[in-house]
Amino acid sequence: MGMLFDDNNRQPICRLHFNSETSKYVTLFDENKNGQRVDIESLNDLYKYSKHLKKATKSY
Repeated sequence: MGMLFDDNNRQPICRLHFNSETSKYVTLFDENKNGQRVDIESLNDLYKYSKHLKKATKSY
């Protein structure tokens, strides 16, 4: 699942990957749209990256 700014696929905020019970991760993007994979255990782990997500949103 992808979170997009203004419903534009060229402005990604993050991507959530829930491939199985054991493999969950999020791809976080910087201002240059370079992705970084971060393993998570649950959706609540996204709160740890709230500053990064806000920064990505503000860059657009």
